[in-house]
Amino acid sequence: MNSRRASVRWPPDSERWVTRFNDDYSDSTSTTAFVHFVPNETVTDLLTIFDTFTLVLDTPLEFTRHGELSVQVYGTDAAIRSALERVPNDVSLKIGRIGEYRSEADRLYGTLTERQREILDAALDAGYYSAPREATHEDIAETLDLSAGTVGDHLRKIEANVLAVIGR
Repeated sequence: MNSRRASVRWPPDSERWVTRFNDDYSDSTSTTAFVHFVPNETVTDLLTIFDTFTLVLDTPLEFTRHGELSVQVYGTDAAIRSALERVPNDVSLKIGRIGEYRSEADRLYGTLTERQREILDAALDAGYYSAPREATHEDIAETLDLSAGTVGDHLRKIEANVLAVIGR
């Protein structure tokens, strides 16, 4: 068992079910650990629920300061309601938030201004981001009644915004 990180606390019997552990991914505020384990009956029951109701368990799984496991689950309202009824009695469940699923792409698109979204949509429709490129700034500018320089400025700002988010 790797014990280099004081922030990683394991139950007393963890050596029986943790088969591999790597916590080489950390910074000053958090540690990301890759843990391979043999699931007990409760974990097996929980994983079966995800399969039965076609739910998606998003990663990473996060442990809170209080030792609770925090997860995000995606599925239809009906599937989530049915799955909640099947959670084993020995699992304490607290729902933190319920809401509409928004993909990372939707959230990223939402950070753009209305004008940036308009120009990005026109660039995508024109094939500006196709390989090979099928449109120029001038082509996009013509469809939007803008100057090519304005289109270029907006596309650079859009690309900077997107790359700043995905580049981290």
